[in-house]
Amino acid sequence: MRNRSMDKSVLFLERAILKNSLNMASREERLLVEKVIRKLEAKPLVKVKWDGDVFFVGDLYGDFDTLRKLWKNIPENSLLVFLGNYGNSIWLTWGGVKSGLGGYLKEENSQLKTLLGALIYKYNFPRRVFLLRGCHDTPLANKIYGFVSELRRTFGRAWRNVYEKFILRIYERMPLAVLIEQGDRKIFAVHGGIPVDTTSLKKISLIPLEIEPKNPLTIQLLWNDPSEEVEDYKPSNKVDGSYFFGKKVVERFLEDNDISVIVRAHQHVEKGVKAMFNGKLYTVFSCTLCGAKPIALKVSKEKIEPILLIS
Repeated sequence: MRNRSMDKSVLFLERAILKNSLNMASREERLLVEKVIRKLEAKPLVKVKWDGDVFFVGDLYGDFDTLRKLWKNIPENSLLVFLGNYGNSIWLTWGGVKSGLGGYLKEENSQLKTLLGALIYKYNFPRRVFLLRGCHDTPLANKIYGFVSELRRTFGRAWRNVYEKFILRIYERMPLAVLIEQGDRKIFAVHGGIPVDTTSLKKISLIPLEIEPKNPLTIQLLWNDPSEEVEDYKPSNKVDGSYFFGKKVVERFLEDNDISVIVRAHQHVEKGVKAMFNGKLYTVFSCTLCGAKPIALKVSKEKIEPILLIS
């Protein structure tokens, strides 16, 4: 997914990330990051018409190697949607801190690199790449899951300036969902799940974008999970205001909006992709640093299938 006319300044930033030499200490680097941030849509719901293939990337959790594989595996005539959670996790390599997956992982300095690397995709292909916000792309999660610690190690006393002037502005401009019209098919993509108390896309499009999400609809879009053991919905124990939603909620949402399929991330699935509700909902998990394979979901007009990202 290379662009032959890539902006030279952004190419410089890309090389700095790949070499792990980015420290945002120079004025040039800060201006470049600012330039890239402005490509984000800064609205809760983005609507796109696309006739070609669409690729979805699930949670990355600082897995820069998987991000880098996308450059070789995603054709230039495709749409690419990141489903959130770019860094912000201590789930990085086995050994060290207990993870939410039941294993043990230690922190590494790859979370900032992965977030900015995804932004470079957006800068180079603004109409073909979309970065959605994830449940860990928030200040509270940054403190809990290791991103703030990484910034402290990387920038020393300057970490707060980098965080407030750049990272928080990235979060505030990230969309919460994208609606893709692919010929006769409509795809609704989101990090967590669909709301249980409304099917209105208009309400979703009017959600205020917040640095620390507090809006009830935002919480549900970031934190809700599907469950085939639930017919309608029930409260989740993940965060206050989040729910498990079942078949009835999915069917109402799809029917009211003439949507064909929902694509989301947010949960670890062993094979990288899991279909639910007779193929009406797909979960994608792309991070490999907890033992999984690097997987993306490909949606073409003919079929929906997992794609293994090769080196």
